[in-house]
Amino acid sequence: LLIQSWTKPTDAYEWVLYQKALLGTIISPVDIIDLVKTRLKNGDTDGLVIFSGTVPVMTDEMIYSSAFRAELTDSRLGRTLIC
Repeated sequence: LLIQSWTKPTDAYEWVLYQKALLGTIISPVDIIDLVKTRLKNGDTDGLVIFSGTVPVMTDEMIYSSAFRAELTDSRLGRTLIC
């Protein structure tokens, strides 16, 4: 599965490819929790909240805009989810 996103900078006419990576590059929730547990002093995860990231951006810097679109593409089945 391929993740892609585009953004349209303020006052721009064209969309900019912002992110592109395989879904498998994102660390699974189980792996994130296991990693965090190894770094806890007492191992207690009760009430723990973990904020995780996303795939890296392809631009030189973060682009802040009011327009964003994303796709998840399965090239094997020829299907795309667009939002």
